[in-house]
Amino acid sequence: MLRRLTRTSVVTVVAGLGLLAAFQSRFIYFPQHYQKAETASFLENGGERLEFTTSQGEQTAWLRLPAGGSAPERVWIVAAGNGSMALDFAGLPELAGLRQDAFVFFDYPGYGICDGKPHPRTIQESLRAVGPLITERCQLPAGGLATRGIVFGHSLGAAVALMAAEEYGIRRAVLLAPFTSTMDLSRELFKVPLGWLVTHRFDNRAGLASLGQRGGHAWVFHGTDDEVIPLRMARLLTSEAGPTANFEEIPGGRHNNLLESGFRPIGAAMQAARKEG
Repeated sequence: MLRRLTRTSVVTVVAGLGLLAAFQSRFIYFPQHYQKAETASFLENGGERLEFTTSQGEQTAWLRLPAGGSAPERVWIVAAGNGSMALDFAGLPELAGLRQDAFVFFDYPGYGICDGKPHPRTIQESLRAVGPLITERCQLPAGGLATRGIVFGHSLGAAVALMAAEEYGIRRAVLLAPFTSTMDLSRELFKVPLGWLVTHRFDNRAGLASLGQRGGHAWVFHGTDDEVIPLRMARLLTSEAGPTANFEEIPGGRHNNLLESGFRPIGAAMQAARKEG
């Protein structure tokens, strides 16, 4: 009887882990979609669509050039969290006083009006495909994103921002509420190491290490009251990164109001990032 119960328990655990492996994307991504009024407002206020195709189908990123159509001084790649969309940050140029810069609001496959499904591989494919469009529309020389580009990301978007930095050779990053890795997050959520079962792997340790190897710098912020990603992850991440990262805790900041709670230091970091060569 005991053996039978033990065998049943093992089968149940294995089956549960199998289901987790099969459906883990549902624990990571919460795709949102735009109302027509949202995209219409962005376009009516001078925004543009950057349309391209990947293996996932039709994709759209969103571009705001400097007022007057002049060539931008800097180009920001903005990536949102797993339950948000890129245009949730559409007011960032005005809030940060950076209308002389271009902003690319990057949505993941399956988000916004993009076809397909999000996965580190498909997100990387989209980054690779949209890069030449950004370079052309922002009147950059070949490889110009490496010198004029800056990445900005929140939560999952912090990981995507570091992916974009590596893809384009960018050396400056402003990161809000980052985790260390999805491996660590899965352990935090399920209290057991899932190892190879985690197939959607984002690793901000590696991303920051790569940034440091290029002589880059990151400004990292995390709320003291973040209820989604533990504050200790950002502390560990930036401690390991050493001089590559500046870290500031935002008192009382929660996961989804971090930009509002800490906008003064975050805005100052954005200004510092654009001045750093």
